[in-house]
Amino acid sequence: LYRKIKALTGLTANELIRKIRLERAKELLEQAGQVSVSEVSYNVGFSSPSYFSKCFKEYFGMLPKEAGEE
Repeated sequence: LYRKIKALTGLTANELIRKIRLERAKELLEQAGQVSVSEVSYNVGFSSPSYFSKCFKEYFGMLPKEAGEE
């Protein structure tokens, strides 16, 4: 399964799941202006808001709170 995912997407299974979670988090932050970054991070499956922010910044090039302001 892991080799098939890597062959189809070019990403490992963990990277693919993280990508899907981060894209969903960005949608949630853009839709709801009153939702905190911590709430969104827990809702998409991250156990640590600080790790979520680090991953979000690496993937999108901006902080999660900046995505909510757009």
